[in-house]
Amino acid sequence: MKKPKLKHYLVTISLGRVHLHSYVMAENRDFIEAVSDRMINKAESMGASGPLLSLILFTHLDTGVGIVRKILRESSPEFEKALKRAKDFHLTMFATEAGSPPDETLMALH
Repeated sequence: MKKPKLKHYLVTISLGRVHLHSYVMAENRDFIEAVSDRMINKAESMGASGPLLSLILFTHLDTGVGIVRKILRESSPEFEKALKRAKDFHLTMFATEAGSPPDETLMALH
């Protein structure tokens, strides 16, 4: 069986001083509603509320995959293990402080 060709995406919600990001690998964009709902639920569990939760940045990554992976590898030793297990879908959700160097790098990808 042929391994699916996965596309890479960066999804971001601004929570003021924090940005909640998701790095997603999937065959297509069909997942976006489910990922967005999961991110909104996470943001609400962190105490976020208001109309900005409905503003979601969604970017198909062409050249930025290595940049996102580098940031994740530096912040999470578990990321590499999860990435190796990914077959047809992968989701890593993480937060960065707004304006921090990693955050500015990620936001520039949008």
